[in-house]
Order: sequence, then C-alpha cells, then structure tokens
Amino acid sequence: MSDSSIDRRTERLLPIRIVKRRRLVVWANILPGEVEDPFMGQTLSRLAADGVSEFATGIDELIYEGGMHPRVAPKCVIFHVSRCGSTLLSNALRSGDGVIGLSEAPILWDAVDSAECDHHSVKASPTNRPTAILDAVVRLYSARAKGRQAQVVIKTHPENARHMRIYRAAWPEVPFLVLIRKPDEVLASNLSRRAHWMQSRFDRLRLFPSEPQRPDDKTFCALSINEHMENLLRGLDDRSIVVDYSELSREVIEELIRRCGLDEMIDRTRLITALATYSKDVRRSRPFTPAPLIEESQYSDIPEKLQSTLQGNYAKLLSCQTRLIP
Repeated sequence: MSDSSIDRRTERLLPIRIVKRRRLVVWANILPGEVEDPFMGQTLSRLAADGVSEFATGIDELIYEGGMHPRVAPKCVIFHVSRCGSTLLSNALRSGDGVIGLSEAPILWDAVDSAECDHHSVKASPTNRPTAILDAVVRLYSARAKGRQAQVVIKTHPENARHMRIYRAAWPEVPFLVLIRKPDEVLASNLSRRAHWMQSRFDRLRLFPSEPQRPDDKTFCALSINEHMENLLRGLDDRSIVVDYSELSREVIEELIRRCGLDEMIDRTRLITALATYSKDVRRSRPFTPAPLIEESQYSDIPEKLQSTLQGNYAKLLSCQTRLIP
C-alpha cells in the first residue's frame, strides 16, 4: 500500500477501509461488477489474492471525492441479531443490475467505529463526523461500482446496531430493516458454528485467560446476543421495519422489496436464484436448506436472570414486529 493522492485518471478507485491509528483511508481499483459477493469481505479477499493495488489518502480526500458525485441515500439499511436471514434478504434486495450491495463492508464499520469519528456528537466538524464518511462512501459506490449510477443496499455488521443513531442522522428517511430471531436459535447456531463477529469476540476474550469473571462459552455467547437485542431496541424508530426469522417468507421479501422502492429494478430470475441457494455461497450453487429444528432448550447452564432477560428483550422486539402481509 502506498500513500498517494487520488489518481484522477482512475475512475474505479473505491474506499475499502480506514486505518484508524493513522487516520488514513485505503482505496482499491475495483472494476464494475466486482462487488457482487454476499459479503464485502469475500470481495476484498479475492481482490487481495489477485494482487489489486491499494492506495492511501487522508479522510478529507474521501469526503472531497464523495462530494464530486450526486448525493444518494441507500434504499435501506439492514440491522440484525445474527443468523436471522439477513444475508438472504440482502441478496434478494440487490438482485437487480442497477443495485449494489454493501454487506458488512469494513469501510462502513470503520466509519462509525474509528477513533477520529466523534460518536457522541453527530454534529462534529464536517470532515470528521461519521455521517459525512457514510455519505461519501455511499456516493462513491453508487457512482462507480457498477460503471453507472446505481442504487445501494446496506447490510451492517451485527455489532453496528449500537450505531443506529449515526446511520439515522446520515439518512433520516431511509427504512431500517431490523431482522430478529428466537435467541435460543441464534445461540444454537453460533455455538455450532460461530459467526465471524462472535469468533472475534471469543478471540478478544482469550487475551484475558486468567480473568476471574470470565463466563463460560455459552453464557458469553448469550450475553453477546442479548447486547445486540438491547442495541436494536434502543435504535428502533418509526421508520424501522421489524421482521422475525420465522416470518421471512418469499411473500414478505417481495413486500420488503416493494417498500424499499426496488420492485421495478429486480431481476426475477436472479431473485429466484437468491432465494433458492445458500445465502453465503459465493458461487451461488449450494442449494438452500432450512435450519434444523432445535429440539431442546439452549438455556441450560445459563444463569436464570440472563435467560429471563433474553426472552424479555426478544418479546419486546416481537411486539414491534411490522405486519407486512394481510
């Protein structure tokens, strides 16, 4: 990676992450159509393996470059509790030629979580506030990632739920699609095969092996899931659409596509493929199979107070669920 001013002759340069300690934005030369994987991390891994060059600039350059393009708001932002159908929904919403998906993109996580961004005041200086970075990133991907102006769908990292207020400050009218699921099912899925965010938390926990209050793996996992639910509850507003995993049918997905204003852009053949294949498969060839039923409670060995809190927060989220199909 080299420090450089933006090369004006390179139209496909896109921001991919922020180096927090150095306050630098890393850019890569991404060709139209390359941001098509279920997760942005998959795309970046592939580009790195191909030896794509990276460049670094300051954050001011990112804000400036974004301002060179028309302002565009994403069609929706997906927040979720993990293992609840969010990737499936993201794939469905962007199954049109004129739609770009930013799924758990590192640059968006960095924008709201970086040290140079003041989380406590979304009215900080224009080139520092996280809303300005979010706006610039979406403008750039909308203008450049497809080779023409495109609509944008954002699926956030699960831990971004604690930053819903910042996303709302950036885009006051954009629908928030909030996906939830029974916490014991989320718990079982993460204990069977940990999601990336959960594994990262376990990796950090291992840095303190002698911590006397260190919870067992199941309790730690349950605490993390509960934290997500509490963050979602705090971030809900009247532009949020709450959907439970058990209700995520094709009819509901079609209605969400309509409510996000994407119904005329969707390629029906691609939509059918998205719904019929395993959502995280880059090749889109692995058939979708429903999650197995959980036959026994996952709450054994978890403190009763935490069990009650998990169930209570899930009930609160369910009470906010949006009726989408008559």
